Amino acid sequence: MKKLILFPLMTMFLVSCANENKVVAEEHDYSDVSHLFICWDDIFEIKDRQYFVYIYSETCGHCQEIRQDIISYSLNHDSFYFIKFNSEIPIINDRNLVIGKNKVEELGIVGTPSMFLITDNIVKANYVGKKEIITTLTNSK
Repeated sequence: MKKLILFPLMTMFLVSCANENKVVAEEHDYSDVSHLFICWDDIFEIKDRQYFVYIYSETCGHCQEIRQDIISYSLNHDSFYFIKFNSEIPIINDRNLVIGKNKVEELGIVGTPSMFLITDNIVKANYVGKKEIITTLTNSK
């Protein structure tokens, strides 16, 4: 009888110890940040003094790789906005062409993922690629 009671108790203890060390990452989706989406034409209409605008594509592998990091950052920091890539966003060859610009007609992206830092309605920086974007957000915490 003692063995019958002891076995379930030991099993329960081992299972609880095994689960104690597991870290379960919260899975985020773009629907979690739907309130942070803006249109390309509204990129300079944000009232914040300084903000990031992240441009991504659903079909971009690099965008998918950093999706969780980007969404987590935006949920924990103010002044972060999203634009889903579409045909109205111009493609440019030199990312530095947009630095200092304050009109949407003067903007474009080299590819996705891309991210602008806008201060006082002027593009101060243009980050391109997953590594550069993640490094910038990590350093801006």
